[in-house]
Amino acid sequence: DFPLLSYEGLITDGQGNYTEEQYLHLILFCLKEGKLLLTRPEEGLEDILLNGVTSLVVPDYSSSKLSHLIHFYISFPEEIVSLTKSAQIFYKEQHSFEVNSRKLLEIYHNAIQ
Repeated sequence: DFPLLSYEGLITDGQGNYTEEQYLHLILFCLKEGKLLLTRPEEGLEDILLNGVTSLVVPDYSSSKLSHLIHFYISFPEEIVSLTKSAQIFYKEQHSFEVNSRKLLEIYHNAIQ
């Protein structure tokens, strides 16, 4: 009676067959698309993997703990909506194309002056 097939998101320990760039892209894609992200702490990504804001960061990463978390969130979909909306807002304010292009233009203008 565990509706795991209803889960649409990403469960990751950062140990997949990804380059660092692919992994970062995958994380940002999940944030942008409103997918629930369950992960362990990742060195260098602390500013993106914010527990309870952009993702669920699980330091004690075990299959039983993950299954309980997934079951909780599937049982209370409003919690998924709250977390994924928060992640989408974070993405839009911090990592969207519009934000990054403005930052790059500012860096470029500062460099040529």
